[in-house]
Amino acid sequence: AVLDGAPTPNKPTVIPPHASVDVRMSIDPSHLSPGNVDKLVMVYVKEQEAAFATLEMKGTLVPGATYSPTSLHFGHVPYSKGAQLPLTVTLDPSILSPKMHAHLISTQYGVDVVPVTPDTPAAPAAGTLMRQYTVRVSPSARLGAFNGVITMMVSDGHGGERQVSTPAPISGDVVGLVKATPELVAFAMVTAGEASTQEVILDGLTPADIPKTK
Repeated sequence: AVLDGAPTPNKPTVIPPHASVDVRMSIDPSHLSPGNVDKLVMVYVKEQEAAFATLEMKGTLVPGATYSPTSLHFGHVPYSKGAQLPLTVTLDPSILSPKMHAHLISTQYGVDVVPVTPDTPAAPAAGTLMRQYTVRVSPSARLGAFNGVITMMVSDGHGGERQVSTPAPISGDVVGLVKATPELVAFAMVTAGEASTQEVILDGLTPADIPKTK
């Protein structure tokens, strides 16, 4: 934000009585994530600690990439089997240049994204750019529920990256080959020095598995 007529950024502007001055504000979207934008600019006058005026800039930063589907739910995934779902990404070519590279990242351990169509850095001058991906749950993913997101990142050509899409949620549950009942063993209060036991039933074991189970 700058005051029109200011000789230098750090030198106050003198406004004659009954005169006015323009405040010019701008937002650099390359440092912001897509979504709602709400920025404040405070104007101060000499010998007054509180802001003389507060100016607000509000708007919505449109994502540079959208997903179809908008979220990925894998349901129950058998342990060591893995699973995969297709994902289509529509890119706004204006966010790319020949030196910029767009790629998807997953925040969830054991879930990765594999391009089906090449992640070429160049983009057409007009229209939209569509890319196909496969989102995979690895056979080595940990047992239990998982929740993460997938988001599109674009390199800035100088070693940095910025987020250009609203994250797409990913969720599911990696289930074991053996089911335990109950899933949670709660002992409550146990008297010191006394043994307390509870029974857990394992379902899905074969006779060959039983001697190896511990």
